[in-house]
Amino acid sequence: MRPAQVAVAVLAFLVGLTLTASVAEAQVGKMYWADYNAGKIVSADLDGTNPTDVLTSLSNPYGVAVDLGGSKVYWTELVNGDVKRANLDGSGVQTLANPGGTSYPAGVALDLTSATQKVYWAEYGGGSIKRANLDGTSPETLHTATNPRFVALDVDGGQMYYTDSGASQILKASMDGSGSPTTLVTGLSDPRQLQLDLAGEKIYWAEIGSNSIKRANLDGTNVQTFYLSGLSQPTGVALDLATRKICWTDPGTDKVQSTSMDAVITDVVTSGLSLPTSLAVDAAGGKMYWADYNGTAVRRANLDGSVVQDVATDPPSPYGVALDSGAGKVYWTNLANDTIQRRNLDGSGSTEDQLDLNGGATDYYPAGIALDLTSATHKMYWADNNTGQIERANLDGSGRETLKTGVNAPRFVALDVAGGKLYYTQSGTGEIHRMNLDGSGDETLVTSITGPREIELDLDEGKMFWTDLDTNKVQCANLDGSDIVDLVTGLTDPAGLGLDPDKRIAYWTDTGTGKIQSIGMDAVLLDLVTSGLDLPTGMDLVIIPEPAALSLLGLGSMLLLGRRRRRR
Repeated sequence: MRPAQVAVAVLAFLVGLTLTASVAEAQVGKMYWADYNAGKIVSADLDGTNPTDVLTSLSNPYGVAVDLGGSKVYWTELVNGDVKRANLDGSGVQTLANPGGTSYPAGVALDLTSATQKVYWAEYGGGSIKRANLDGTSPETLHTATNPRFVALDVDGGQMYYTDSGASQILKASMDGSGSPTTLVTGLSDPRQLQLDLAGEKIYWAEIGSNSIKRANLDGTNVQTFYLSGLSQPTGVALDLATRKICWTDPGTDKVQSTSMDAVITDVVTSGLSLPTSLAVDAAGGKMYWADYNGTAVRRANLDGSVVQDVATDPPSPYGVALDSGAGKVYWTNLANDTIQRRNLDGSGSTEDQLDLNGGATDYYPAGIALDLTSATHKMYWADNNTGQIERANLDGSGRETLKTGVNAPRFVALDVAGGKLYYTQSGTGEIHRMNLDGSGDETLVTSITGPREIELDLDEGKMFWTDLDTNKVQCANLDGSDIVDLVTGLTDPAGLGLDPDKRIAYWTDTGTGKIQSIGMDAVLLDLVTSGLDLPTGMDLVIIPEPAALSLLGLGSMLLLGRRRRRR
């Protein structure tokens, strides 16, 4: 990460939105946006609460950016062609530039790190990108374009990125105006606000013509569309890098909304899989492991899907997998011979039978498996789909205990060892239950599902995730079963599930397509502000170099000129 980006991470959106937060408390701060029809700049807490008018009686404010250190807010007024600033308390309004006429200054961004600090803005009607000193002196035209909308700055790299809605492109150019722009992405449908995740090497933008939020690599490759529905005219975007949230304004619905920055479905492994049933993630080791049931193998790959390797090829029907990364072991259930087996994570050595469940008989169906690696006596827990039992034993197979009987087709188990709880899916009745680790205190948490398979817990956030093979979904809920949300729908046959809680990524296997795919664990559409807005638009992000503070500002502007809902 570049020095100037160390403190970056917050979000700005809505006709120019900004937010600021401390590094110690990344969720504490403010966002600012311009409300075009209401003639206001408004601030609110990062969750959308406590909206406060910062400036009122403005003339169609559009883009906004905040200089927290200087206690200033900068904005554009689209129709009268002004670029202005004021103190954050609303006093001391100054006009910095007045290109006037049909220049339509839209997005605005701040360079607060250089020796000569600058304000940059895009003139949609004038077809140019300009800059001046923060007090408005020494204005200069840097680049020309068809209809530039938004600007985002890579100050350390000396580059600006901007959307050109007239040319349907995203381009990159020097911040000092030298050289010619480079076209990065073409064929877009009226792109508006854009923001940069320089550490993640990504560009994020709103696209009003396709009612979508998208991202790409900084060089313009690998364009991905966010997994969202119900957007109307997304315009401004802002990034909260600390919590990996993206926010946007939607003047079509008069809302500010958010989701995960990773709310895109990514194909991770797309070939060589044959009925992958269970998945386990070793986030620290950068690996994922899965059982390939028809392929009669336990396999692994890097978390990006590269370097697929066989760990074991001798199990005839592997089903559930679990990891003991500390001991360098992967465990799996084997349906063909009713055993629990293990091997070294790298595939070296030989496969070891840890437990023969029924002396080679065939009336067992050991499915999901989970490991308790924190207690004094390490344990493995498993569900048996045929016998309707949940059992446990020591990792060496000794001390086998039946914890629960009479379960209708239990499939997978997950452990909250600190909380003393075991969660399990019951595919026979379409339920999720939890009980104490000793099998007592069973309670039904979820009943409104039909074909639950693998379940995983995100204990830090108090969530559980599961796949549903019958409804073709990945879902999540609170640990008590409340607030069920569809994370992904429209899949073919999702089965296995693994989480990387640090990077906030969920991975799943699809037995119907033979793929492993992923999406952000927080890829749920959230309404942050739903009332009191009247045509919110662009946004931008400002990077504060001090390691003690983060500031995200809304710059941006996406041009919705003239009458309400009318695109220009």
